[in-house]
Amino acid sequence: MLRTLHIISQELYDDLQAHLNRHSDIPALAKEHGLPEDTLLVIYTQKVTRDATRRYYRVKGRARKFYHQWRSGKPLMHISAENRYPPVLTAFIVLLEGELTRKEFWRVVANPDRVGDARLRRELKEIVRADPIYSPQGNEVQVARGREGERRLQEWLDRHGQTYRTEADLRGKFPKTPDVLLDSPLELDGNKIFWIESKGNFGDKVEVGRNLRRQLWSYADMFGPGLVIYWYGVIDGLQGRTDDVFVGVPESLDGLARPRDGGAAAATAMVARSTADVPRSRQPQVLPHHR
Repeated sequence: MLRTLHIISQELYDDLQAHLNRHSDIPALAKEHGLPEDTLLVIYTQKVTRDATRRYYRVKGRARKFYHQWRSGKPLMHISAENRYPPVLTAFIVLLEGELTRKEFWRVVANPDRVGDARLRRELKEIVRADPIYSPQGNEVQVARGREGERRLQEWLDRHGQTYRTEADLRGKFPKTPDVLLDSPLELDGNKIFWIESKGNFGDKVEVGRNLRRQLWSYADMFGPGLVIYWYGVIDGLQGRTDDVFVGVPESLDGLARPRDGGAAAATAMVARSTADVPRSRQPQVLPHHR
């Protein structure tokens, strides 16, 4: 029977991290622990992307060697396996060394059949099939996951008659904007909530801490207290209030209610402070990305 709650103990999370070494590990672990496969896919994706980011420049530093190996006949998949590095990112590092530009690479990865060289065409198809995260299909899954969370959030607000403005509505009006800025505040455990952010990932210590630094504290400084929903769950102990940000899971929405004062404080949510007012320790930290 699948677990319906989205709170996972640190002990269970550590066990999942230790045994999620391949995409093919997901079904067995899901069955063993009674968890949805989607949740384990998210945890696996975060594990792989963090490791890939951490080791990117180390692997890239050997690009010339890998490129010569490939030119000598060594398949891209072999280079990927030997370095325990995602197939698509391995091919990216190797082929940019002397075969393709960045733009050309992503174009041929999206459509390998357009490649004239038979060997390169075959190998590109192999790395795309073998990479559930960095392939075009893997990227589509991650984008769709984020959009689905936003759709579910807006659907919940619509169903409860709560009006709001979306990130698209607010674009250009504020330096940073949450997924939803409420027209009148809701209340959670006696605290006013002025905005809600949707996260289509799993909230472990790294993820929650990064989101707080990059986005959530800035939203709180501009609009007041808010709620972030991790649709695939959080580690037990991370849920609840961190300064003016409430970390929650899907069930947290059920705890929202309209304030007894009828929302008279709503106007305060629309007074955005200058970015100069954001404490320096909370300024978002931009980490490198490779796509």
